[in-house]
Amino acid sequence: MSYRASLAKCAQMCPKRWRSALASVLLATVYLLATSAVVEKKLIRPSPKLLRSIPTTSTSIHTSQQCPNLDDKFVHVVSSPSDCTLGEVFPCNVPCVWPRRRRGILQTVAIAKTNITVTLSMESEAYYPTLKLHHQTKTHWIGSTRFDSDLPMPYFSWAEYNIQAKHVRLEHLIPKASFVARNCNSKSQREKLVKFLADQNLVASLSSCLHNTEAAQTRDKAQMIRPYALHLAFENSIVDDYITEKLWGTLAAGVLPVYFGAPNVRDHVPNNSVIVVADYGSDWDALARHIKAVISDAALYESYHAWRYKPLPRWFKEKYAFTHTHSSCRLCQRIAQLSTNKYG
Repeated sequence: MSYRASLAKCAQMCPKRWRSALASVLLATVYLLATSAVVEKKLIRPSPKLLRSIPTTSTSIHTSQQCPNLDDKFVHVVSSPSDCTLGEVFPCNVPCVWPRRRRGILQTVAIAKTNITVTLSMESEAYYPTLKLHHQTKTHWIGSTRFDSDLPMPYFSWAEYNIQAKHVRLEHLIPKASFVARNCNSKSQREKLVKFLADQNLVASLSSCLHNTEAAQTRDKAQMIRPYALHLAFENSIVDDYITEKLWGTLAAGVLPVYFGAPNVRDHVPNNSVIVVADYGSDWDALARHIKAVISDAALYESYHAWRYKPLPRWFKEKYAFTHTHSSCRLCQRIAQLSTNKYG
Protein backbone atom coordinates (compact mmCIF):
# COMPACT_ATOMS: atom_id res chain seq x y z
CA MET A 1 0.00 0.00 0.00
CA SER A 2 1.37 3.46 -0.93
CA TYR A 3 2.01 6.27 1.54
CA ARG A 4 -1.01 8.24 0.30
CA ALA A 5 -3.27 5.21 0.27
CA SER A 6 -2.32 4.38 3.86
CA LEU A 7 -3.15 7.91 5.00
CA ALA A 8 -6.46 7.86 3.14
CA LYS A 9 -7.51 4.57 4.72
CA CYS A 10 -6.48 5.77 8.17
CA ALA A 11 -8.42 9.00 7.67
CA GLN A 12 -11.60 6.92 7.34
CA MET A 13 -10.99 4.25 9.97
CA CYS A 14 -8.34 5.36 12.51
CA PRO A 15 -8.99 7.35 15.68
CA LYS A 16 -7.95 10.98 15.24
CA ARG A 17 -4.96 10.73 17.60
CA TRP A 18 -3.44 7.95 15.45
CA ARG A 19 -3.41 9.89 12.19
CA SER A 20 -0.52 12.26 12.85
CA ALA A 21 1.54 9.46 14.36
CA LEU A 22 1.03 7.31 11.26
CA ALA A 23 2.00 10.18 9.02
CA SER A 24 5.24 10.73 10.97
CA VAL A 25 6.15 7.04 10.87
CA LEU A 26 5.52 6.77 7.14
CA LEU A 27 7.49 9.93 6.38
CA ALA A 28 10.43 8.66 8.45
CA THR A 29 10.32 5.32 6.62
CA VAL A 30 10.35 7.00 3.23
CA TYR A 31 13.30 9.18 4.30
CA LEU A 32 15.32 6.22 5.59
CA LEU A 33 14.74 4.24 2.43
CA ALA A 34 15.78 7.19 0.30
CA THR A 35 18.87 7.81 2.42
CA SER A 36 19.89 4.15 2.23
CA ALA A 37 19.58 4.22 -1.54
CA VAL A 38 21.77 7.29 -1.81
CA VAL A 39 24.36 5.91 0.58
CA GLU A 40 24.53 2.55 -1.19
CA LYS A 41 24.88 4.27 -4.55
CA LYS A 42 27.43 6.95 -3.61
CA LEU A 43 29.41 5.70 -0.62
CA ILE A 44 29.77 1.98 -1.00
CA ARG A 45 33.16 1.91 -2.75
CA PRO A 46 36.21 3.87 -1.58
CA SER A 47 38.42 5.03 -4.43
CA PRO A 48 41.67 3.10 -4.94
CA LYS A 49 43.58 6.42 -4.85
CA LEU A 50 42.10 7.26 -1.45
CA LEU A 51 42.89 3.86 -0.01
CA ARG A 52 46.49 4.13 -1.16
CA SER A 53 46.79 7.46 0.69
CA ILE A 54 45.85 5.95 4.07
CA PRO A 55 48.85 4.79 6.14
CA THR A 56 49.33 1.05 5.93
CA THR A 57 49.25 -1.17 8.98
CA SER A 58 49.92 -4.80 9.75
CA THR A 59 46.69 -5.10 11.73
CA SER A 60 44.15 -7.56 10.37
CA ILE A 61 40.46 -7.58 11.19
CA HIS A 62 39.14 -10.65 12.98
CA THR A 63 35.47 -10.78 12.16
CA SER A 64 32.68 -12.38 14.16
CA GLN A 65 29.06 -13.26 13.54
CA GLN A 66 27.92 -10.96 16.34
CA CYS A 67 25.31 -8.32 15.42
CA PRO A 68 23.75 -10.06 12.39
CA ASN A 69 21.29 -7.14 12.15
CA LEU A 70 24.05 -4.77 11.03
CA ASP A 71 24.65 -4.57 7.29
CA ASP A 72 28.08 -5.96 6.38
CA LYS A 73 28.43 -3.38 3.62
CA PHE A 74 28.96 -0.66 6.22
CA VAL A 75 31.66 0.07 8.80
CA HIS A 76 29.64 0.23 12.01
CA VAL A 77 31.23 2.22 14.84
CA VAL A 78 29.36 1.27 18.01
CA SER A 79 29.50 2.33 21.66
CA SER A 80 30.83 -1.04 22.89
CA PRO A 81 31.84 -4.45 21.48
CA SER A 82 28.46 -5.91 22.48
CA ASP A 83 26.40 -3.02 21.08
CA CYS A 84 24.32 -3.97 18.04
CA THR A 85 22.35 -0.73 17.86
CA LEU A 86 21.93 0.68 14.37
CA GLY A 87 23.55 4.14 14.21
CA GLU A 88 23.33 6.88 11.62
CA VAL A 89 25.23 7.28 8.37
CA PHE A 90 28.17 9.69 8.65
CA PRO A 91 29.06 11.60 5.45
CA CYS A 92 32.05 9.75 4.05
CA ASN A 93 33.26 8.20 0.81
CA VAL A 94 33.19 4.78 2.42
CA PRO A 95 30.02 3.37 4.02
CA CYS A 96 30.28 4.63 7.57
CA VAL A 97 27.83 4.44 10.49
CA TRP A 98 28.35 6.04 13.93
CA PRO A 99 26.29 6.01 17.14
CA ARG A 100 23.57 8.64 17.19
CA ARG A 101 24.76 9.94 20.55
CA ARG A 102 28.35 10.57 21.53
CA ARG A 103 29.00 11.49 25.13
CA GLY A 104 31.98 12.66 27.12
CA ILE A 105 35.29 14.22 26.23
CA LEU A 106 36.94 10.79 26.41
CA GLN A 107 35.12 8.18 24.35
CA THR A 108 35.87 4.53 23.66
CA VAL A 109 34.07 2.97 20.72
CA ALA A 110 34.23 -0.39 18.98
CA ILE A 111 34.05 -1.55 15.38
CA ALA A 112 31.12 -3.94 15.09
CA LYS A 113 31.94 -7.50 14.05
CA THR A 114 35.67 -6.98 14.69
CA ASN A 115 38.05 -7.17 17.63
CA ILE A 116 38.99 -3.48 17.40
CA THR A 117 38.25 -0.77 19.99
CA VAL A 118 39.26 2.89 19.73
CA THR A 119 39.70 5.51 22.47
CA LEU A 120 39.14 9.02 21.15
CA SER A 121 39.72 12.47 22.65
CA MET A 122 41.25 15.84 21.81
CA GLU A 123 42.18 16.44 25.44
CA SER A 124 45.73 16.18 26.78
CA GLU A 125 47.21 12.85 27.77
CA ALA A 126 48.63 14.67 30.81
CA TYR A 127 45.07 14.86 32.16
CA TYR A 128 43.80 11.61 30.62
CA PRO A 129 46.58 8.99 30.85
CA THR A 130 44.57 6.39 28.92
CA LEU A 131 45.45 8.45 25.83
CA LYS A 132 49.16 7.77 26.24
CA LEU A 133 50.47 5.88 23.26
CA HIS A 134 51.81 2.91 25.22
CA HIS A 135 48.14 1.88 25.44
CA GLN A 136 48.02 1.44 21.65
CA THR A 137 47.89 -2.15 20.43
CA LYS A 138 46.93 -3.88 17.23
CA THR A 139 43.38 -4.21 18.48
CA HIS A 140 43.08 -1.08 20.65
CA TRP A 141 43.69 2.15 18.83
CA ILE A 142 44.18 5.67 20.15
CA GLY A 143 42.81 8.78 18.45
CA SER A 144 44.28 11.96 19.94
CA THR A 145 46.08 15.17 19.07
CA ARG A 146 49.33 13.19 18.81
CA PHE A 147 50.39 12.83 15.19
CA ASP A 148 51.85 9.40 15.98
CA SER A 149 48.56 8.09 17.34
CA ASP A 150 46.49 5.69 15.24
CA LEU A 151 43.99 8.43 14.39
CA PRO A 152 45.47 11.94 14.67
CA MET A 153 42.83 14.49 15.72
CA PRO A 154 44.49 17.93 15.75
CA TYR A 155 42.67 21.10 16.73
CA PHE A 156 43.62 22.72 13.45
CA SER A 157 41.53 22.00 10.37
CA TRP A 158 41.13 23.93 7.14
CA ALA A 159 37.38 24.12 7.70
CA GLU A 160 37.72 25.80 11.11
CA TYR A 161 40.69 28.17 10.95
CA ASN A 162 41.96 30.74 8.51
CA ILE A 163 45.27 31.42 10.23
CA GLN A 164 46.32 34.03 7.67
CA ALA A 165 43.83 36.63 8.86
CA LYS A 166 45.02 40.21 8.47
CA HIS A 167 46.76 41.72 11.48
CA VAL A 168 46.33 45.16 13.05
CA ARG A 169 49.12 47.73 12.97
CA LEU A 170 50.94 48.21 16.25
CA GLU A 171 49.96 51.86 16.74
CA HIS A 172 46.29 50.84 16.95
CA LEU A 173 46.83 48.22 19.66
CA ILE A 174 47.10 48.06 23.43
CA PRO A 175 50.81 47.38 24.14
CA LYS A 176 50.25 44.32 26.27
CA ALA A 177 49.65 40.58 25.94
CA SER A 178 46.14 39.35 26.67
CA PHE A 179 45.58 36.14 28.62
CA VAL A 180 42.38 34.09 28.85
CA ALA A 181 42.05 30.99 31.04
CA ARG A 182 39.87 29.59 33.80
CA ASN A 183 42.09 26.73 34.96
CA CYS A 184 44.56 28.40 37.30
CA ASN A 185 46.11 25.15 38.54
CA SER A 186 47.41 23.73 35.28
CA LYS A 187 49.83 20.84 34.93
CA SER A 188 52.07 23.10 32.85
CA GLN A 189 52.12 25.66 35.71
CA ARG A 190 51.60 28.38 33.10
CA GLU A 191 50.13 30.70 35.73
CA LYS A 192 53.58 31.19 37.29
CA LEU A 193 54.90 32.69 34.07
CA VAL A 194 51.73 34.73 33.56
CA LYS A 195 52.11 36.22 37.05
CA PHE A 196 55.79 37.00 36.40
CA LEU A 197 54.92 38.89 33.20
CA ALA A 198 51.90 40.56 34.81
CA ASP A 199 54.12 41.90 37.57
CA GLN A 200 56.02 43.75 34.83
CA ASN A 201 52.77 45.27 33.55
CA LEU A 202 52.85 43.21 30.35
CA VAL A 203 49.65 41.18 30.74
CA ALA A 204 45.93 41.92 30.57
CA SER A 205 44.29 38.86 32.12
CA LEU A 206 40.70 38.96 30.89
CA SER A 207 39.12 35.95 32.60
CA SER A 208 39.03 34.40 36.06
CA CYS A 209 42.63 33.14 36.28
CA LEU A 210 44.80 36.00 37.58
CA HIS A 211 42.15 38.48 36.45
CA ASN A 212 43.36 42.07 36.28
CA THR A 213 41.52 43.63 33.34
CA GLU A 214 37.87 43.85 32.33
CA ALA A 215 37.27 42.25 28.95
CA ALA A 216 35.20 43.69 26.14
CA GLN A 217 31.55 42.71 26.36
CA THR A 218 31.66 39.87 23.88
CA ARG A 219 31.59 36.07 23.88
CA ASP A 220 33.80 36.04 20.79
CA LYS A 221 37.32 35.30 22.02
CA ALA A 222 38.86 36.61 18.79
CA GLN A 223 37.21 39.97 19.31
CA MET A 224 38.26 39.91 22.96
CA ILE A 225 41.98 39.53 22.23
CA ARG A 226 42.23 41.43 18.95
CA PRO A 227 42.76 44.86 20.60
CA TYR A 228 46.05 43.65 22.12
CA ALA A 229 49.46 43.45 20.48
CA LEU A 230 50.10 39.89 21.73
CA HIS A 231 48.25 36.98 23.25
CA LEU A 232 49.63 34.45 25.73
CA ALA A 233 48.67 31.17 24.10
CA PHE A 234 49.63 29.04 27.09
CA GLU A 235 48.58 25.38 27.12
CA ASN A 236 47.52 23.58 30.30
CA SER A 237 50.07 20.82 29.71
CA ILE A 238 53.33 20.17 27.89
CA VAL A 239 52.79 17.36 25.36
CA ASP A 240 54.07 16.95 21.80
CA ASP A 241 51.44 17.94 19.20
CA TYR A 242 48.98 19.12 21.89
CA ILE A 243 48.36 22.46 20.20
CA THR A 244 44.90 23.76 20.91
CA GLU A 245 42.63 26.58 19.84
CA LYS A 246 44.72 28.83 22.09
CA LEU A 247 47.31 29.00 19.31
CA TRP A 248 45.20 28.48 16.19
CA GLY A 249 42.51 30.89 17.38
CA THR A 250 45.14 33.55 18.11
CA LEU A 251 46.62 33.27 14.61
CA ALA A 252 43.11 33.31 13.13
CA ALA A 253 42.36 36.51 15.07
CA GLY A 254 45.33 38.22 13.40
CA VAL A 255 47.19 38.40 16.71
CA LEU A 256 50.80 37.42 17.47
CA PRO A 257 50.93 34.49 19.94
CA VAL A 258 53.45 34.05 22.72
CA TYR A 259 53.32 30.26 22.85
CA PHE A 260 53.93 27.95 25.82
CA GLY A 261 53.09 24.28 25.37
CA ALA A 262 53.97 21.57 22.88
CA PRO A 263 57.78 21.17 22.67
CA ASN A 264 57.52 20.52 18.91
CA VAL A 265 55.36 23.54 18.09
CA ARG A 266 57.83 24.70 15.42
CA ASP A 267 56.99 21.54 13.48
CA HIS A 268 53.43 22.84 13.17
CA VAL A 269 53.55 26.57 12.43
CA PRO A 270 55.01 28.79 9.70
CA ASN A 271 58.44 30.23 10.41
CA ASN A 272 58.53 33.40 12.53
CA SER A 273 54.78 33.32 13.21
CA VAL A 274 54.96 32.87 17.00
CA ILE A 275 57.15 33.81 19.95
CA VAL A 276 58.12 30.49 21.55
CA VAL A 277 58.64 30.62 25.31
CA ALA A 278 60.85 27.51 25.24
CA ASP A 279 63.44 29.45 23.22
CA TYR A 280 64.25 31.37 26.40
CA GLY A 281 64.50 28.34 28.68
CA SER A 282 64.25 29.45 32.29
CA ASP A 283 65.39 33.00 31.49
CA TRP A 284 62.05 34.70 31.89
CA ASP A 285 63.72 38.10 32.13
CA ALA A 286 65.01 37.65 28.57
CA LEU A 287 61.50 36.69 27.43
CA ALA A 288 60.07 39.79 29.09
CA ARG A 289 62.68 41.97 27.40
CA HIS A 290 61.78 40.53 24.01
CA ILE A 291 58.06 41.08 24.58
CA LYS A 292 58.80 44.70 25.53
CA ALA A 293 60.85 45.07 22.35
CA VAL A 294 58.06 43.68 20.15
CA ILE A 295 55.38 45.98 21.58
CA SER A 296 57.61 49.05 21.21
CA ASP A 297 59.25 48.40 17.83
CA ALA A 298 56.88 48.47 14.87
CA ALA A 299 59.39 46.90 12.47
CA LEU A 300 60.05 43.97 14.81
CA TYR A 301 56.33 43.53 15.38
CA GLU A 302 55.61 43.58 11.63
CA SER A 303 58.29 40.94 11.02
CA TYR A 304 56.19 38.42 12.93
CA HIS A 305 53.25 39.01 10.58
CA ALA A 306 55.03 38.92 7.21
CA TRP A 307 54.14 35.23 6.72
CA ARG A 308 50.44 36.12 6.62
CA TYR A 309 50.81 37.72 3.21
CA LYS A 310 52.77 34.92 1.54
CA PRO A 311 51.64 31.46 0.42
CA LEU A 312 51.59 28.99 3.28
CA PRO A 313 54.61 26.66 3.24
CA ARG A 314 54.16 23.52 1.22
CA TRP A 315 55.14 21.36 4.19
CA PHE A 316 52.33 22.89 6.26
CA LYS A 317 49.72 22.22 3.58
CA GLU A 318 50.91 18.64 3.24
CA LYS A 319 51.13 18.06 6.99
CA TYR A 320 47.53 19.11 7.54
CA ALA A 321 46.03 17.92 4.25
CA PHE A 322 44.34 15.00 6.02
CA THR A 323 42.20 17.40 8.07
CA HIS A 324 40.10 18.09 5.00
CA THR A 325 38.44 14.79 6.00
CA HIS A 326 36.66 14.51 9.35
CA SER A 327 38.21 12.09 11.84
CA SER A 328 35.00 10.03 12.00
CA CYS A 329 35.27 9.37 8.28
CA ARG A 330 39.02 8.74 8.50
CA LEU A 331 38.40 5.98 11.06
CA CYS A 332 35.98 4.28 8.68
CA GLN A 333 38.46 4.72 5.82
CA ARG A 334 41.15 3.00 7.82
CA ILE A 335 38.90 0.08 8.71
CA ALA A 336 37.91 -0.18 5.04
CA GLN A 337 41.55 -0.20 4.02
CA LEU A 338 42.28 -3.09 6.37
CA SER A 339 39.65 -5.20 4.67
CA THR A 340 39.22 -3.94 1.11
CA ASN A 341 37.66 -7.22 0.03
CA LYS A 342 34.81 -6.54 2.44
CA TYR A 343 34.21 -2.83 1.79
CA GLY A 344 35.87 -2.14 -1.54
